Amino acid sequence: MFNILLISYILLTINGISIDIIEKDLNNSIEKILLINNNLFIGTINSLHRLSSKTLNKNLFSLKLGPQFDNSYCRTCNDFRQIDNQLKILLSINKKNHLLLCGTIYQGTCQLFDENFNLIINSTLPIVANDKINSTIGLIIPDKNLIYFGVTYTNEGVYRWHIPNISGRSLNLTNFMKILSSNDDETISRDDLSLRFMPRQQTTFIVQYIYTFYTKNYIYFITNQPNDIDQTNIITKIIRFCRNSSNSIIRSYTEIPLICFNSDWIIKSAQTIIDNNNKMILIGLFIKRDGSIGTNICSWKIQNDIDKAFQDNYKNCYTMGIGQRGLNFIKPNEPCRKDEMNNEVRIYLSLSSCNRSGVYLMTFEDYLALNLQQRLMLNGYEYNISTLNYEYDQHDVEQELKTIEENPSKME
Repeated sequence: MFNILLISYILLTINGISIDIIEKDLNNSIEKILLINNNLFIGTINSLHRLSSKTLNKNLFSLKLGPQFDNSYCRTCNDFRQIDNQLKILLSINKKNHLLLCGTIYQGTCQLFDENFNLIINSTLPIVANDKINSTIGLIIPDKNLIYFGVTYTNEGVYRWHIPNISGRSLNLTNFMKILSSNDDETISRDDLSLRFMPRQQTTFIVQYIYTFYTKNYIYFITNQPNDIDQTNIITKIIRFCRNSSNSIIRSYTEIPLICFNSDWIIKSAQTIIDNNNKMILIGLFIKRDGSIGTNICSWKIQNDIDKAFQDNYKNCYTMGIGQRGLNFIKPNEPCRKDEMNNEVRIYLSLSSCNRSGVYLMTFEDYLALNLQQRLMLNGYEYNISTLNYEYDQHDVEQELKTIEENPSKME
């Protein structure tokens, strides 16, 4: 259910046999895991390993990624030293199972390899977070041959202000990793597929990107961030913007808090699943914001809960004048005005479509809270999610989730 990376070891069950892969055998801590057919790719600091998913033979292939001589301040500076390469992105991008790797060296660049670790193309553009602390997540849209990145700002180097917080980049070899713009795609009528914070907020308003997914009409990012520029408390938010829009991201960008019990909890990891009714469900693992012991699990139906909350907020803004448009870290806030409910917005709301969005980016003070859903359908069984409120560590909850998935009767 969750993409679980255990700190001490990975437990894989193959043909009924449990096999431990100790991290020390791979010479470094595990950062990324990707399963493609019979190949298990394990990314560690400075290395990528290809194992057989059947035998776990770790001697099939290994690719050295670092350390490399680099300068974290700029690529053309002197005073190079050996710097570890920490993987931020490991994804399979097409039917040929090419591997997209993005790491922290050379200001956060990306490379494309085949399954045998032969280099296909190397990008020199700074793209991902170039330190070990801050986040980067990627979401591939196969039919568009592009990838969306959510990147946390780092203060390492002179190039960071060039990098958007969210961007849609090309996977075509001719424009590899370039931000898609109207010059590349005639359907984009304004600007490009990127979202940038205002310069004076970029270095202080820090957003950590945790998870991303998409539906037919929308792209979603889940973040931990301050609620606004004048607030220091971190909360979890869910961001949504149009996937098939003919406009840039900023035209439909919206965010609302994602609350699990109360705002004392922030999200640690998340995953989407499809239930028996072919409906998408978002499941989030939450931890205490202050770092104290405790975990919670909450779930939401994407269409009935999350999308409905977004739609209700649009209607409140344009029919009742409730809320704010702008987001201070992107553009100055301004109040919603109910007299702005024009025909274009009515079409947008009635069709739940991105084809003719006239809605600008928004935040909502009086939002419709997405509260804990009490029941979850999983593998044909219904569970009371509110019982999954453990005062243990993250590993305990993840193991409980695995137990539920493998043995539903334990939660009846």
